[in-house]
Amino acid sequence: MKVSLLQENLHQALTDVQRCISSRPQLPVLGCILLVAEENKIQFFATDLQFGMMATVQGKVEEQGRAAIPAKVFTDLIATLPAGTIELTLNEHTLEVKTQDASAKLQTFASADYPAFPAKEGEDLEFPLDVLAPAIQATSFASSLDETRPILTALCLHFGEELEIVGTDGFRLAKISLPYSAEERTLLIPSKAVSEAIRIATRKKVQNVVFTVSEKLKQVFFSFDGYDISMRLLEGQFPPYQKIMPADFAVQLVFDADEFQQKLKTASIFARDGAGIIRLIVTEAGLALRSSSSTFGAQESLVRAKHLTEFKGEQEIAFNSRYVQEFLSVVKPEQIWFGMNEPLKPAALRPQGMEAFTYIIMPFRVNG
Repeated sequence: MKVSLLQENLHQALTDVQRCISSRPQLPVLGCILLVAEENKIQFFATDLQFGMMATVQGKVEEQGRAAIPAKVFTDLIATLPAGTIELTLNEHTLEVKTQDASAKLQTFASADYPAFPAKEGEDLEFPLDVLAPAIQATSFASSLDETRPILTALCLHFGEELEIVGTDGFRLAKISLPYSAEERTLLIPSKAVSEAIRIATRKKVQNVVFTVSEKLKQVFFSFDGYDISMRLLEGQFPPYQKIMPADFAVQLVFDADEFQQKLKTASIFARDGAGIIRLIVTEAGLALRSSSSTFGAQESLVRAKHLTEFKGEQEIAFNSRYVQEFLSVVKPEQIWFGMNEPLKPAALRPQGMEAFTYIIMPFRVNG
């Protein structure tokens, strides 16, 4: 095999596809990127058997062939090389990487042992990127990163009279509804994988995102502008989020997001002990933030707020400050609507006026 291509194109492709590789591959060959050269097509493929990505790069193919190349050293090497043409030549089990002024040799694995990219088949669903991307971003951050509970690493896509997208880690939940009517069904898509697909589609400035659902293969496929992405649907029982979400809230407030975020940062300084707990106290004037540390002391601040319901006395609720901070940094509201019922019942945040989105946080029990 012998190919030549531009360093910037090669580096981008490797950077993207290596995100599919597990930090602890099940097999040594799964720690590799598969290079396939045929006719005038150069492809780079990586997978962890659940999430796969293939990038097609323009270049010159002098000799066809395949090579499974250790991903980290290959990506790190290409990142250090200057812009310009890179020549890749496979001699038996050694890949030579050559530029005008430098060369390196990498040992490869048997390419025949590398899994094949699954054949795409199924039903196509299409969404405008400027609708789907914000919806995925606003829900995926609430998904779990804990692989020991794989069902919580999924985004739940529930189709019906509208499309509901839900992410949860068991302590908080983000849900958004999109105007999309379809036959009722539920898909559980890996949150990390779909976020990567949306990230690349955004960089490529794709107008519409088409994804292909194969319930027969238990796969979802994304294809756009030189990229093919596959992800295995998760199977299992997603938490019954409809039962978690309160139908109404006895206490409802609206307040400025910038002021709240600034005072939350202050409160978080004194909430670093333990679970990072802050207390929110609904007062007649607005929302007070309290936090304390056995080491550093305590603080209290007030965010002026407008009551949307009748004020019937102070109410207190306690949260992990990180869950609130992540909502603010991802969703970026201007005005925040806040709703709660009782100190140990789920509370909600959303951008004021954005009824299609709700962020639910489970409170903590605190003493004193």
